[in-house]
Amino acid sequence: MRPFSYSQPGPISLSPQTIIPCFYYDFAKRFHGSSSNDKPFVINSDPRPVPRVRGIPQTEKNGFNLFIQKDFDYIYDKVIKSAVSRCWCIHLHPVQPVEKTMPMNSLTLPSYAKINLGLLLRGKRDDGFHDIETIFQQVDLHDRLIFRKIPTGIRIRSTDARLPLDGRNLVFRAFDRFRDKVGSSEGLEVHIEKCIPVGSGLGGGSSNAAVTLVASNRLWGEPFTRHDLHEIAVEIGSDTPFFLMGGTARGQGRGEILTPLDWAPDWWIVLVCPDIEVSTAWAYRHSKIPLTKDEKFTKFSSIFNRMQSSALSSSLHNDLEGVVFKRHPTLQEIKECLYARDAFYASMSGSGSSIFGLFSEQETAEEAKSFFGIQKKMTVHLCRPVSSSADTSSG
Repeated sequence: MRPFSYSQPGPISLSPQTIIPCFYYDFAKRFHGSSSNDKPFVINSDPRPVPRVRGIPQTEKNGFNLFIQKDFDYIYDKVIKSAVSRCWCIHLHPVQPVEKTMPMNSLTLPSYAKINLGLLLRGKRDDGFHDIETIFQQVDLHDRLIFRKIPTGIRIRSTDARLPLDGRNLVFRAFDRFRDKVGSSEGLEVHIEKCIPVGSGLGGGSSNAAVTLVASNRLWGEPFTRHDLHEIAVEIGSDTPFFLMGGTARGQGRGEILTPLDWAPDWWIVLVCPDIEVSTAWAYRHSKIPLTKDEKFTKFSSIFNRMQSSALSSSLHNDLEGVVFKRHPTLQEIKECLYARDAFYASMSGSGSSIFGLFSEQETAEEAKSFFGIQKKMTVHLCRPVSSSADTSSG
């Protein structure tokens, strides 16, 4: 590694052959040293690990991109000349001219569904929503969304004629919020190849909205952090933030307060989707808070002490099943049939109407899928858990 030169009080001088992933400078005009991204850096025998900071490009210098922490908004020369008494980590990366000359104008992403392993009503809030406890699990049933930048407007197309294509669609609302915050006049065209049933409690609309935020952020050069996108997602829907995280997560508040769970379940999921559409607003409005809510919460919380498949049926329950099953008794029959077909846990997802069963063995799950699909003539999917939102890559 060639050392770089430092001449006070001018800026640091670099050459394209100088490979320095990051360096420390305390802006009192004292250079302390350099290190690689993952090795500790020592100042006076004090080990200081290099922080993992997602920077944003501020300027270029001799074939390098300069990255600094987002909330430190000085360009290169101003950083060096500014007498700020703090130590910042500055990252240098080789310039990638190909990426600059080929801006991204289109993108295709999967939009995964979710199931609620349990859903507990804690109480009604002043804003009309309910406080809940739930465990979200992303599954590999997914829509396919194709995004393309257009000069202006929001244009949505879908393979499902039941899907609204105007402001009622959460994709429309997601991009509308994104465009307002980024301050752009350009537009977006979205084609939705729909596989997640509408009104099924699988979060299809919320997932589409979250993926729209991710895609828009990439197409517009990633102006926002994941935290920024989370803040926008909260404005769109209670489930939407989860789809930015993916995997398995505990949901609290309206469902937007998320805690990722370190769990990699290996189930086979039989997802039965009857031709019944349940309004989420109706289900919550007509539900009743259980008198034994504290007892149920204690039982629900016990699952976090031992994240095991065998504990699901004894710990979890969906409080919305009562009101929804009363109106649609077919759904209760499906749940009972899943248990009869050797599911170790079965439940309604969200506010319904989808009912899922979890199976340990693929063969048993496929037999259950055949039973509902062939004998009961119902729409049924055999799914697997998705471990994280990292699976939401272009393709």
